[in-house]
Amino acid sequence: MKPVSQQDRTLAVELAVSLSSWLKSHLDVVTWRELDESTPAVYNMGLSSHEAGCQALNAVGVFEQADHYTTHYVRVSPVDVRQHMEQLQSLSSDKLALLLDAFIGGPVAHSALLPTHREAFQVPNSLEGLARRLTDSGYLDADGNGKRWTDKITSFMHKWSVWTDGRAPLSATPDGVEVFCAGLSAADRDRLLETYRGNGYIAALQLLRSIAGLELKFAKDVLDFLVR
Repeated sequence: MKPVSQQDRTLAVELAVSLSSWLKSHLDVVTWRELDESTPAVYNMGLSSHEAGCQALNAVGVFEQADHYTTHYVRVSPVDVRQHMEQLQSLSSDKLALLLDAFIGGPVAHSALLPTHREAFQVPNSLEGLARRLTDSGYLDADGNGKRWTDKITSFMHKWSVWTDGRAPLSATPDGVEVFCAGLSAADRDRLLETYRGNGYIAALQLLRSIAGLELKFAKDVLDFLVR
């Protein structure tokens, strides 16, 4: 596996720190737990955005896969992730890709900590360090006083269904809802409709966002289309 440059290693550090913090904040209330007195673990409920984050952190030794695929031992606490990543002996391009993919799927697509559109945007203070590293590695460009995603991020945005042709988010296209729904697997569609019928609109909306990492407004439009 191809090693990454020092510049990309620095990006990987920031991505891992951000992912660890994001997972802790999202899973803390109901799923961040102790398996025993000495081994903390996280249970991600099988949500795709959470699972991607856990697998990425597994790859760099922050988490470790437990017996069940949804459960991961926490080997490095969030406060120690930066030091752990800086001390890694090597980091491959594959592991960097996992970290970047998980960041786009979770903090960006699922939680909208950064926007998915192609226009310039302001970076929140909490992500300024990461934004600098994303810029250094070519995933963001400076635009006035803000930042803008570059074409280099296209494959990651496309995977999480927030860009279609590599330039526009589905939510910005006139037929975006229909295009997205046409791409849903039959199994996911059935699962969403069963959840809607059995547990209601909010539960189905949460499931849809976990499956595809959609922004809230677009997820509502998609669900409305599916259950009409």
